[in-house]
Amino acid sequence: VRKFAFVDTSTQVSATWKIDLTVTGVSEQGIRLVSPLPLPLSVKTRIESPIFEEIGIKVPLVRITHCVLLPKENNHYEIRMMFIGLPESELQKVRRWVMTHFSKNR
Repeated sequence: VRKFAFVDTSTQVSATWKIDLTVTGVSEQGIRLVSPLPLPLSVKTRIESPIFEEIGIKVPLVRITHCVLLPKENNHYEIRMMFIGLPESELQKVRRWVMTHFSKNR
């Protein structure tokens, strides 16, 4: 009996893995979202969402600061991310958006 082996070669090519997230909160400090997967703390990343276009800012750099399992959400996680280096002009847009939507949701 002849065994066949699959050949595997090393490579260093970037890749992106997309998962569906739900943004559940926005503040001038950062964003809160729900994820089907845990995300590692302290990692810097960018999360693409139409919320940033609605606010009027570019997709910001964020740092993952919080990741906990939500017991009643079918193995989903609450993730909190803080904005990194967001200029004051962008922060003002976030503040205005938050205050406008906070008033509407009360």
